[in-house]
Amino acid sequence: MAASGKVESILTPPQENKDNTVVRVGSLAISPQGTVSGTLKVGFTGQEALLLRQMALRTDANSVKQELERMIAAQVPDGVVARIDHISGLDDSTKQLVAVVPVTGSITNLAGSHLVLPRLFFETKETDPFPAEDSRLLPSICTIPRRSRSRSPMCFPAGLPSKARSRTPVRDGKRMRHTS
Repeated sequence: MAASGKVESILTPPQENKDNTVVRVGSLAISPQGTVSGTLKVGFTGQEALLLRQMALRTDANSVKQELERMIAAQVPDGVVARIDHISGLDDSTKQLVAVVPVTGSITNLAGSHLVLPRLFFETKETDPFPAEDSRLLPSICTIPRRSRSRSPMCFPAGLPSKARSRTPVRDGKRMRHTS
């Protein structure tokens, strides 16, 4: 209510998808035996960051750390351990909220003398949210629209031969398929 005693209306403009962003950047080193080590930085802006900051106010920073560890563990490949080292920007809404995550483990399958690596580091556990089956395992929940970007280059040891073929994903109906 204004000082004059009148009610004021304030319009809040809607947020666009680009205002709600999750950015995952990292540098990973892979050994000839298939072990991986490195550091990831996961940044949040917009509603994603706001929800995490509100959780910190309701509970504590450790709860946010545990929630982010659950979220990241659900995205990285099996065999990779990702524990948050620290979170910055949790108490400053003018900055991007960033989790620094050291990773270790193994992400490869050995096929003779070849290392079989996942094509995308963060999407190895992704499932189809709209399966063709009669029963749905994942609920249809419309949450905050967001844009997600990832960049995690993998550094291989010198002298490791590469016989990998580029595979381009092609959308074919409901699922993705790959062409060589």
